[in-house]
Amino acid sequence: MSTFQGMQLGTPETDNHSVFLPREVFSHVAANETKETGLLVSLAFDPFQVLQELHAFDSFEENHTVASKIVNVFTKPPPLSQLSKPVKITMQHSKNGYHAPQCVFWDYTQRGAHTKFGKWSKQGCYVFSRNERYTECHCNHMTNYAVLMRTTEQVLGATDERVLTVLTYVGCSFSIVGVFLTAITFLSLPVIKSEITKIHLNLSIAVGVAQVLFLAAGSENLVQREVICKLYTGLLFYFFMSVFTWMFVEGVHLYQMIVIAFVSRNMVKFYLALGWGLPACAVVIASSIAREGFGTSNFCWLSSVGGAIWGFVGPAVAVIGVNLYVLVCVLRVRINMNKKEGSKAQFRTSARVSLVCCLFLASPGFSEC
Repeated sequence: MSTFQGMQLGTPETDNHSVFLPREVFSHVAANETKETGLLVSLAFDPFQVLQELHAFDSFEENHTVASKIVNVFTKPPPLSQLSKPVKITMQHSKNGYHAPQCVFWDYTQRGAHTKFGKWSKQGCYVFSRNERYTECHCNHMTNYAVLMRTTEQVLGATDERVLTVLTYVGCSFSIVGVFLTAITFLSLPVIKSEITKIHLNLSIAVGVAQVLFLAAGSENLVQREVICKLYTGLLFYFFMSVFTWMFVEGVHLYQMIVIAFVSRNMVKFYLALGWGLPACAVVIASSIAREGFGTSNFCWLSSVGGAIWGFVGPAVAVIGVNLYVLVCVLRVRINMNKKEGSKAQFRTSARVSLVCCLFLASPGFSEC
């Protein structure tokens, strides 16, 4: 088996599929210096109804179906572990109204809510390239492979899509320029040493970087590479989560200044740890619990698979709730202060200003009151 250098089985043009096996599939045999003859078997067949029905796709979004033949690859002796170089499977897929191909395998070890014999999984497989007729999948293990595709998709017209793309890029570009000009302004202020200015500066940086990353999150070069897309999703998740944690820091600081009327010294290090550290914890926890939910079929962002999106939505809603509570407390303090001073005009002005601050602090990127 030491002479095995890899093998191509079939061609997409004549067989509708092909499989390339790297030399690593028999590397353990060569290492043991055995003279056992290796056996390669590759089969392609139409999916059984039980494998094609939607309820077999528990780990996927709805409206997916098997859009290719199922390709089975078997070797004897089998690989002892995951392959360092992937098996490359090219499969012809249906073009009848299907969208967003995903490379999957049938995992017999998993049990879905409606199937007793396993379910489709993306673990270890990803889309390497695709066109209108074929999808090339790379997988690090030997099993039954197939291509899943969405059966329905809301498709925008070409004109609408161009207009939406232009509006997105123009709007985000103006926002990015404004945010970074704000950051430069904060850096040039003589009061840069104040804690509130440093909080504003960090919030501006988080908003700016998040928006820059957002512009590239739908790039086809990213979406088609599953591992890279997952890493990019984690990075985008981190900076958007940082926006909300720095909003939370603003709320904490405002509460200390006005409600408690006391701010401890040397809080900047604590704020930095809180503002940039909590998002990292959120990313680690979410990725360990719902890694399959990192990245969708057309955008590098969190999906509903495994509840990954709630790793962002939950903390974001909590931060908005806490900041609203802080501003209610601030509003009460300012009203009571003006009542004691006895000025009706000051009372009305203070109430209006506090209400505006409340609206700003409840919105990302505008917590400057």
